[in-house]
Amino acid sequence: KVALKIYLRDIPFESDLEKEIFLQIVGPRFRHEKNELMLSSDQFASRIENKRHLVSMLNRIVFSARRLANEGGEEQKEEA
Repeated sequence: KVALKIYLRDIPFESDLEKEIFLQIVGPRFRHEKNELMLSSDQFASRIENKRHLVSMLNRIVFSARRLANEGGEEQKEEA
């Protein structure tokens, strides 16, 4: 099993909306009292593979939050 801890300040958010969406996606994995995200994986037998999986998962979450924030921003511009 591999655990990944990352502080919110270390994630490069482009906007507050992106940060809010990110927090909604990760849900209870984010520890507010420590301001950190905790992900863990034991999907693979190898620690290296679990680490790769966690890094990939984090990248996908950040990318999805960014994409959703951009889509939301575009919709607000169209309504104005």
